[in-house]
Amino acid sequence: HQDWPTHITKSSNRLPASDASNRVYRAPAYYQSADMGVAHYNPHAYLAAKSAPKTITDTDLKDVYPNMTAIDFAGHNDNTWTLGGTTLFYQPLLDDDGLVGISTNGQTKNLLVYAPSTDNQKTYTVLNTTFEEPEFKFNDETIYSTDNPSNYKRVAEANSGEIMGHLVQSDLTTASDHLLVDKQDFNCPIAYTMGEGKRMWYQRSPERYVAMADGKAKGWEDICLPFEVELVTTQTKGEITHFYQNSTKGHEYWLRELTNIQGGNPDDLGIFTYPRIGTEGTESKVYTNTFLWDYYYSRSAFSDANSDKYQQNYYNASHTYERYPLQQPDKPYLIGFPSDYYYEFDLSGGTSGFRPQNTLKGIDRLDKQVITFASKPSAEDHLVNIGVSDATVKKEEYYGYLFCTNYMSKDLEAGSYRLSAAGDKYEKLTTDATDAKAVPFRPYFMKPVSPTRTIGESAHNIIFSDETSQMDMNTVSDQFGLDGDIIAKGGKKKITVLSLMPYSIDVRIVTPAGMTLTSFTLDPSEEVETRIETSGVYIVDGEDGRHVKKVIVR
Repeated sequence: HQDWPTHITKSSNRLPASDASNRVYRAPAYYQSADMGVAHYNPHAYLAAKSAPKTITDTDLKDVYPNMTAIDFAGHNDNTWTLGGTTLFYQPLLDDDGLVGISTNGQTKNLLVYAPSTDNQKTYTVLNTTFEEPEFKFNDETIYSTDNPSNYKRVAEANSGEIMGHLVQSDLTTASDHLLVDKQDFNCPIAYTMGEGKRMWYQRSPERYVAMADGKAKGWEDICLPFEVELVTTQTKGEITHFYQNSTKGHEYWLRELTNIQGGNPDDLGIFTYPRIGTEGTESKVYTNTFLWDYYYSRSAFSDANSDKYQQNYYNASHTYERYPLQQPDKPYLIGFPSDYYYEFDLSGGTSGFRPQNTLKGIDRLDKQVITFASKPSAEDHLVNIGVSDATVKKEEYYGYLFCTNYMSKDLEAGSYRLSAAGDKYEKLTTDATDAKAVPFRPYFMKPVSPTRTIGESAHNIIFSDETSQMDMNTVSDQFGLDGDIIAKGGKKKITVLSLMPYSIDVRIVTPAGMTLTSFTLDPSEEVETRIETSGVYIVDGEDGRHVKKVIVR
């Protein structure tokens, strides 16, 4: 920051046409909305969010262009200048004799930059050589001997660290794919179309995973994206699909849409359901991913050490999902990713990830999966259009609440609702909340403003209702089509056993010496807690040796 401007550079009393010129130019710029603003720059175009520190310890940084989400070097919509006007000093906004460089320090990595035509060759060249980003492509690397990557549609985790923004050409199309960077502001002020064969895509490393607690699901995330999602995939397990209306078995993750809110006390109930068929974006989807079969099932002679027969006719061949509803642009959803609670469907990896202990020895635990969401490649018969965000974002009203699409890290007013850290409800923000910002690509609820509800009546939380919606996922076998299993956990003077079997089974708790301490029948989805007085190692034996678990009691 300069307290006083530098004298203008002159050579022989004229402005130099070289890089040494510090003449000030201007162009339309946009700040978290489609309202046209302005940015000023010299040929080096330092479009920083804040000033640079004067010293190492300087913290008195000045706002330069905070919250810039787009800049337009082509002058679209800048058509207000007329010779007969009286405000000629300000119009037109666009005034650019060519850049020699550009820097966007502190701005969002999803900054939209609209390039001029080649008539302004200097600026066109600088922008097209500066704003480069990863190409969308399938990962054909193999991870084991019988790997079949052409069927899996894997996409590797991209390096988004070098992304400065996304370039749109002067004809409002793109010459490259656009990778949206998670948690970075995005706002499109001028609609554009992805170029021929190009995709808009987005990657997320989940922060929580669906599990069961007290018979209810927790660990949900939420999502909204500005494009129709044709493909969801990971770097190792490949393409994954969501459960939907009339197809509630055999998929790999969950997607739920809000259909209603019911009043309660003290919490209101959010009714989230499977995506419905027959709506916009429904199509026949050919699914070729055989990874689960190839990596787990076929390598254990089609069964595991417990003689459980897996899905020989489901995951070992391509098939078609009829009337598969695609995730829609600008629509808010809940989304759930399986944890190790759901076995080989687990996407969490790491130390808590699923390790196949009963299948063929030598199968490794897989890394945490990065989730890729991608549009179709743009084509003449299916253009991928990115609309003006201010016009396309949704605020759907339910029982007085507004469920809001969101692509920006803006402040939320007290009384709004964000997804809880546990991922089991939307929590109301209090007046003393220290972190009250929305998170890009994650929806939120606005406090009730409709005549249906008065502001003072808004609930403490909006919880997910198992009773009146489709959030109940207690039985793993019902969701994923497995033969089922039991989960046994040791604790302080207790052993807890949960059934994921589709039928009742007999269970025994046995000492290492073979003495049975107790036995009981476990119904589907039932959980039984048994008190154990003596610490040590115990065996939980289900179905006469078919499901054997070793637990430690402290």
